[in-house]
Amino acid sequence: MRVVLVQLPLQSHDYVYSQENVPLAPGYLASFLAASGLGVDVVVCPPEVANFAGDEAIVQWLVDVRPDIVGFSSYLWNVERTLHICREAASRMDGVTFVFGGPEVNADNETLCAHPAFRTGVRGEGELAFAELVGTAMGGHTDFRGIRGLVLKGGGGVELTGPPALATDLDAIPSPYLSGVTGIPPGGGMLVETVRGCPLRCAYCHYHKS
Repeated sequence: MRVVLVQLPLQSHDYVYSQENVPLAPGYLASFLAASGLGVDVVVCPPEVANFAGDEAIVQWLVDVRPDIVGFSSYLWNVERTLHICREAASRMDGVTFVFGGPEVNADNETLCAHPAFRTGVRGEGELAFAELVGTAMGGHTDFRGIRGLVLKGGGGVELTGPPALATDLDAIPSPYLSGVTGIPPGGGMLVETVRGCPLRCAYCHYHKS
């Protein structure tokens, strides 16, 4: 089974923001899957494609890679473009499962959940739930309702599968830099995650762990 992970940059009139697009979340997912023992082939979309290719070229890259599962890391600045690319890619690839992750995945996000391309999303920390989803798919199953932390859309609307499981030991998640999944960006800067979640409970934010 092949899993492809994609994170698109913030679009601008120049290439500066594209160079700053560091796929840290896909890197964590890929590193965790590699260490999980599932034996899955994981491909992170290379920077020259994710950061500088147009929509059609990204879709064609996805078609050429022939994935079984595509995971999109979605944020405020890329979710609409990601949905468009997902819809175009899905129209050319049968039997592929498309999964959204990132801060935008919440049941009250109408931009995401009402879009015809959205079917499956992972809420909160993604490593555990996404690995379980991949393992379930490897077993030939497409019913993910038994996996905690998902947002699923079907004929009955949007369904939450319970609170996401939290990673209690961050040392169990390999560093995407040390594992070689995520390279150093052209500018030499690195994103380093020192904490997950927030102790505050602001009503407008989903970053806390409740």
